[in-house]
Amino acid sequence: MDNKRVLQLKMTVLVVLFLGAILLLYLLWMPENAELNISRIFDFGRAPVQTMDHRGLLVPDSVNISRGDGSFTLQVRECEKSMELALSILKEYYSYGFLQLEEISREQYLQALDGFRSAELDFGFSLPFGFIAELGGFEESGAAAELLISRICFSSAARDSVILVDGQSPGFWRLVFSGPIDCMARFSALELEDEPALAWRADSMLGLGNDELLPLAMSSNAIGFEIRPEAYGDEYLAQDMAEDIFGDTFDFVRRISDSFGNVTYMYGYGEKSFYAGIDGYFEYTSSAAGSEATGFSEDLQRALAFIEACGGLKKTGESTGLRLCGYSESGGRVKDRTFLFTQSFGGRPVAVTEGAGLKVSLSGGSITGFTRRLYRWMTGLYGDVLPCAEASNVIASNSNHIYNILNNNTLAAASSEAFEFAAGETVSMLPGYFADSMDQLNPCWILRTKDGTAFYFDLYNGRPLGFCRSQL
Repeated sequence: MDNKRVLQLKMTVLVVLFLGAILLLYLLWMPENAELNISRIFDFGRAPVQTMDHRGLLVPDSVNISRGDGSFTLQVRECEKSMELALSILKEYYSYGFLQLEEISREQYLQALDGFRSAELDFGFSLPFGFIAELGGFEESGAAAELLISRICFSSAARDSVILVDGQSPGFWRLVFSGPIDCMARFSALELEDEPALAWRADSMLGLGNDELLPLAMSSNAIGFEIRPEAYGDEYLAQDMAEDIFGDTFDFVRRISDSFGNVTYMYGYGEKSFYAGIDGYFEYTSSAAGSEATGFSEDLQRALAFIEACGGLKKTGESTGLRLCGYSESGGRVKDRTFLFTQSFGGRPVAVTEGAGLKVSLSGGSITGFTRRLYRWMTGLYGDVLPCAEASNVIASNSNHIYNILNNNTLAAASSEAFEFAAGETVSMLPGYFADSMDQLNPCWILRTKDGTAFYFDLYNGRPLGFCRSQL
């Protein structure tokens, strides 16, 4: 045997001994009950994480079209088309030139909507207008970029203006531009497959001082059907997510199982923990806050990257992916932010027992919290078109239920008092779906109140299905 072959053999033996030593050390230090995973010992290369595209995340809960006579039509499906149109109109306005931002009163806002032909996109939560400018491809770096807005309104009362609304503060602003646009002609030209529902202000329907819009009459062919938690049939999903979350520190993570099969992964003395429930609920918490002065878009991208790295999103059947459905921020230069996301089916949001299917919290640019409860379905079911329970009747028949929940079941009230309270607290009532604890997807009314509580009622008979406190 020549010297070259002897040298190759020696190198091969050394490599085998080296790899064997690493494997032996790993087995000695491996946590009790942990599974052997060769891919974590020797990194053969994972595909890079692809950040989800955020451009399709923002879809209005509803588009409210006014005829100028106090009546409205309520568009609750195909709202993506109206969103695309609104962004193109805003981009055209900004191409003419931005003149000024001025604050207006609530009375001026209502007059512009009710007394003239108008279109209002209602997102159901507040977010920075600067993010909408980013989606629309136009530049807004002034004071308007920092406004937290929940609605965008176009009115024929002022064709050179756009009204922005923050439904939480509340606040009302008017953007004035150099050139006019006949926005309503463009909204009227939109081709929609579904006929929008009629809607009126709540005070005209219920006789109370609530000027939010409520649908007058609706019909639907939606029916309930069985779904499955995303972890169903995937015994490795929980550990895969834990490995992605803890990364290189996974070898030093404790794995704690209870008698039901739920698993908690814990690093250190609880600085980071990840809970994986057998019912498909996952929760991650971390006390390691960051110190970066990040912006809305940067934190949103980090939230999406975290979701993609920890389980991703498997598109099945008519699930159209994620929709941004809630947002909150606090702090000064270094902010705490929370993003809520929901699945959708048939163009409508899917609520779960916790409210939103996904919740990601950040502090100073670092992920500090994450909850996940998503479902899978291969195809949805539809039945005959039936009339939905009238919104006003649902509120009336469930007023005591709403009153008791919002007052923590501590106060008793007469029926008339409970009705006035429930009607006055209602800020929106729209159709959607509710995934219950029995893994059934139920068509429902989603009623939201001023404090952020969501109530779910059967779409056809109005019976309570559940409720969820604000997650923000």
